[in-house]
Amino acid sequence: MTASPRKDSAQGKCQSLPHSFACAWQGVKNAFHERNMRIHAGFAIAACVLGIILGIDPPAWLAIMICICLVFALEILNTALEA
Repeated sequence: MTASPRKDSAQGKCQSLPHSFACAWQGVKNAFHERNMRIHAGFAIAACVLGIILGIDPPAWLAIMICICLVFALEILNTALEA
């Protein structure tokens, strides 16, 4: 039995789960067109490179990854609100 697309009553569109993920991924890609998102990505890469060079421990890596993810999530939210 195959899963049928769910009808979204608010928009009147049929959307399957893969389609929803494709739309979400498109939103993330659109966020990278923003200058600030590219700046955040550059600093995230720099933080990871410095973490490797300095040999930080796993709890510090966890803290850095959480901070990076929070910054990205909030920047995407900001981009969506501005749009």
